[in-house]
Amino acid sequence: MGEINHRAKNMLAVVQAMVMRTADRSFAESLGARLQALSRNQDLLIKRNWSGTPIAELIESQLAAVNDLINTRVSIEGERELLLSPVASETIGLAIHELTTNATKYGALSNADGSVRIACDVRDTAEGRKLDLIWHEQGGPPVGEPNRAGFGTVMIDRNPRAALGAEVEISYPESGLRWRLTAPLDRLVTVP
Repeated sequence: MGEINHRAKNMLAVVQAMVMRTADRSFAESLGARLQALSRNQDLLIKRNWSGTPIAELIESQLAAVNDLINTRVSIEGERELLLSPVASETIGLAIHELTTNATKYGALSNADGSVRIACDVRDTAEGRKLDLIWHEQGGPPVGEPNRAGFGTVMIDRNPRAALGAEVEISYPESGLRWRLTAPLDRLVTVP
């Protein structure tokens, strides 16, 4: 029960942060979409008794808004079965949701020609095994760095750094947004 209580409090803190950061936007749409993203994460975790979520299943669930584009304009490559811990599932799931939202509003999925490539690879480094998760957009409208950092930036940049000890690189070449998360595997996976 202590664990359930802890998770409920964390969830309320996330919801509160979302409300505070979303007040200047179309409140109902933004908050509703983000709550649905949280709900999809929870559904996957509950389905597996909080033991973790396969990374490909997590990514596909957060691509719900563009589900019809998977395997055509949206590709998921590389590691598919890596079992993410509940914290990693929530953190990465919310990042993928924000990236998807931005791609459909402003990026490669806002037109009929753009595409998104998502690559998940585990590699050995001198510091230990790491996950590289890359989101790469192409073919959308010309991209530029945003003027301000909003809630989406928190979810794709600051949150993964804090929760997972990840390195996050975001670049805005004119050809399309590129986001890369590199995190120590031992911070991401479910420990048996």
